[in-house]
Amino acid sequence: MSLEQKTSLGKDLKDLIRNKPWVILLIIGLLFNVYNSIKQGIVVIYFTHYLHNQLLAATYMVGLMLASIAGAMITSPLGKRLGKRNLFIYALIFSAVVNALLVFCSSENITGIFTIGIISEFGAAIFPTLFFAMLGDAADYSEFTNGRRATGLVYSAGSFATKFGGGIAGAIIGFVLAAFNYNGQDTVAIQGAVPGIIMLMSWIPAIIALIAAGVMTLYPLNQKKMDEITIELNNRRAKAQLGQQ
Repeated sequence: MSLEQKTSLGKDLKDLIRNKPWVILLIIGLLFNVYNSIKQGIVVIYFTHYLHNQLLAATYMVGLMLASIAGAMITSPLGKRLGKRNLFIYALIFSAVVNALLVFCSSENITGIFTIGIISEFGAAIFPTLFFAMLGDAADYSEFTNGRRATGLVYSAGSFATKFGGGIAGAIIGFVLAAFNYNGQDTVAIQGAVPGIIMLMSWIPAIIALIAAGVMTLYPLNQKKMDEITIELNNRRAKAQLGQQ
């Protein structure tokens, strides 16, 4: 790597750290991946030891997948109508509140568990699509502010948040189950850990999503601001093209 390349990379990293929308998105990406990973990571344990029907977990996951497809399909039109920032906040709160309702479901209430889980997943499916679209906005903001786009570095946040968020979710699941002395081979220990399993399926991930919604209120790029940035960048690019002719 040449000195010029090192200098450019160093400046891009410095600009990125000062890019408030990107920093907030990095935190949000981490939190919503923790949220999703806890919800999905506890499903088999929940169905096995609370509902006593492990095979039903596969059907539940198929239901979540179909809900996620539907949620992803409505993301674009809703984002245009409400603005990406507002939609993200609403989706986080909606999915979290609905998911927390699982704490009230008895092990016999299969219909209620499926209904709540699928509706919650419908809202959660909006997160990934919006997240990567908003990373593009952060790249535009970087170009608007610094004259340098650094698109590759901006989008690397998505991969980092996904991998790191999954690891944190696994640690949270392990910590809560250990606190309730969970042992998958011990029937007595399993029954004693059921309250912790229900918590992990319901309000623990919901709290994380609500924290993410609070962080998202700090995100500065509303639709009006993005419209201003887009117009300015288009004007700059048009002038640059004229200058090259």
